[in-house]
Amino acid sequence: MQYEWQRQQELIGQMLVQTKELRSQIKRQTEFCTLVGSTIGYFLWKATQKPDIVHMILREDKCARLTQMIVHVLKSFNETYRVIPTADTNEVRFVLSVIGLVANLSTTDAGREMFSNTENGNKVVKLIICILSRIPSPSGNHLKKYFILWIKRVSYAALYSISIHPNASSLMENINLIRTLNEEITTTADKEDVPDLRLFALKLLKSLTRNVDTISMYNILENNITLSEIFNLTAAVDSETVNTARELLDNLRKVKAQYETKTNV
Repeated sequence: MQYEWQRQQELIGQMLVQTKELRSQIKRQTEFCTLVGSTIGYFLWKATQKPDIVHMILREDKCARLTQMIVHVLKSFNETYRVIPTADTNEVRFVLSVIGLVANLSTTDAGREMFSNTENGNKVVKLIICILSRIPSPSGNHLKKYFILWIKRVSYAALYSISIHPNASSLMENINLIRTLNEEITTTADKEDVPDLRLFALKLLKSLTRNVDTISMYNILENNITLSEIFNLTAAVDSETVNTARELLDNLRKVKAQYETKTNV
């Protein structure tokens, strides 16, 4: 009896050692794959800054597989973390490069069509919106701020390019996105460091309000946009912010008139 018990304890000890070794191997393999992914992703992101490369990729018959891979990366990242990480890690760099790839591909009509009118393309857009709306406000050291700002910049750029497509307005009908944009516009903390984020948010919101097709989207805008803050930006220093704020206010007035008329009929 004593011998059997000792034997079981030895087996359990061996299994624990093997489990620990296996976990260590999996961790090393995961870190290696993430390093490879972030490196390749970075070069692909930078390569697609050239229009010829973008056209070459979108001409291939592997676009469906590409969007499927992007969905897998973004979904895995989004579901892994309860709080979006902001440290300089290979995983964050990998996700940044993938969203950057989306931004570059969506600068063309074919790219916007792919992300607006395919199942996986729609999933990519929704995942970027989900990640963007969960990114914490910039705080802490300079490097931490840097990566938060970069992920936001690239996400806004991708969504703005896609929003030009006629179907994108309904695709981006999302209360968390609108609240994020409003917060970006109205928040004053550290604004001297990130004025371009505010401009990105203004441009994206202006694009989304150009053609509001549903009353549900109108209600989201009506209940989650701070008009007074946008109006204040019409007296900003730089002309681009002033003009964008004025055009956005004009869009919002037209949308309000459109749906108030329908309500009163």
